[in-house]
Amino acid sequence: MTTSLRRKLRRGASAIEFALTLPVMITIFSVIVEYGWYFFQQSATLGAVRDGVRYGVTIDPSSGDPDVEAISRSRTVLEGYGISCPSEGTACAVSAVIDSSSSTWDSMTVVITREYTPLLGLIPTPSTVGAQMTMLLEVQ
Repeated sequence: MTTSLRRKLRRGASAIEFALTLPVMITIFSVIVEYGWYFFQQSATLGAVRDGVRYGVTIDPSSGDPDVEAISRSRTVLEGYGISCPSEGTACAVSAVIDSSSSTWDSMTVVITREYTPLLGLIPTPSTVGAQMTMLLEVQ
C-alpha cells in the first residue's frame, strides 16, 4: 500500500478521535472548575465564620453587643471575598449565639449557611455552603 493511499484512509481519523475525546475533556474541565469554585466558596465561608467569632469573643460586652459585632464582621469578610451576603433574604443566613449555660465559662457560636449557585451548572453540586465555629469568650 502506498503512502498516499494510507493518508487518504486516515484522513478522517483525527476528527473522529477529537469528537470522541471532546466530551470527556469537557467533563473533566467542568468538574475542575465547578468544584474549584465550590471549595473556594466553602473556604471563604469558613474564613468569615472564623474571623467573625474571633472578633465577637474579644468585644467587651459593656461597650457593644458581641453577637451583633460577630455577625457584622462575618458579613464584611464575605464581602471582602466578593460573596454577597445581604442581611435580608434567605439566600444567606448568619447567626451568632452566646451560650452562658456553664457556670465556669461562656462561649459564642457563629453559623453561616448560604445557598450555592453553580458556576457552570453542568455537573451536580451541593446546594448549600455552610460553616460553624465556637470559641470561649474572653474574660474582660
